[in-house]
Amino acid sequence: MASTVNAVCSGLPGAPKVTALKEGWMMSGPSGGSRQCQTVEELWSAVLGCFTEASVLDRLQRRRQAYVADPANAGLPARAAQPGGVVPEPAATIYS
Repeated sequence: MASTVNAVCSGLPGAPKVTALKEGWMMSGPSGGSRQCQTVEELWSAVLGCFTEASVLDRLQRRRQAYVADPANAGLPARAAQPGGVVPEPAATIYS
């Protein structure tokens, strides 16, 4: 999931950096602050908070859609790459 977020956000002004942890992720913002996230929804909410300009958020959304549409990105990280709403997975799937 960390590599998905980093790939989708790469090069956008204000992009955070996400690192995988044993139980969740650490998101470091451009200003140096960091936040630990334990769910995919919490992670995307934190990521979205890094972007303040509507045009950048629009670019992020287009990138997310392109990432998900690319067959090379199949699997949980691609399905979970839904800023503003995580795509539900089967009940047996645990994200954290």
